[in-house]
Amino acid sequence: AGVLHHAEVRCKELADRPGTLAKYQREALDRARFRRFRERDRGTLLDHLSREAMRVPRLTALTDLACDWLFQRRIVRPGETILEDLVRQARSEANKRIDGFFLSVLSPKQKEKFDRLLEVPEGQRTTAFERFTRPAARESAKSFQAIIEQLVELVGMEVDGLDMGGMGPAKIRFFAKEAKREKAKGVSRRQEGSRY
Repeated sequence: AGVLHHAEVRCKELADRPGTLAKYQREALDRARFRRFRERDRGTLLDHLSREAMRVPRLTALTDLACDWLFQRRIVRPGETILEDLVRQARSEANKRIDGFFLSVLSPKQKEKFDRLLEVPEGQRTTAFERFTRPAARESAKSFQAIIEQLVELVGMEVDGLDMGGMGPAKIRFFAKEAKREKAKGVSRRQEGSRY
């Protein structure tokens, strides 16, 4: 039905023929100039989605991009599970690339500063990471001063000029939202690349 929907006018008489669409599927594909998804398309689509996953964080957006890519090439969309697997694999590969990127661009000094954010300083009850991700309890001069001190501390991390390695703004916002939901203990348990 999806193929017939996008087909040219000359395909319309197929929909009126008696019998099932499956019976005329090959003819419908030929008339619409579509072809079936082949195994060799898998690698090409995966490469495309892996590049897109560097800038697009959401699985639904990646699925839409995959469908657009297939339609532009007049390829019939594969089964739902095949497409889901490709999208998830692309996002996983992109995240591994991002982890490797941060490991390569951060200096040992910067990594050490990040690791210290996950420790509870002497005389404190929470980590600096949790202080950064927790909003102020109420508006006051004291909470405003605390925010200024946090900004000074962040500037001291020396990451303001860091090249983000092709990550789009949506991907960066996605990681920032994820970090706000994380606890320092969970972050410290992660592998080195995904921790930063």
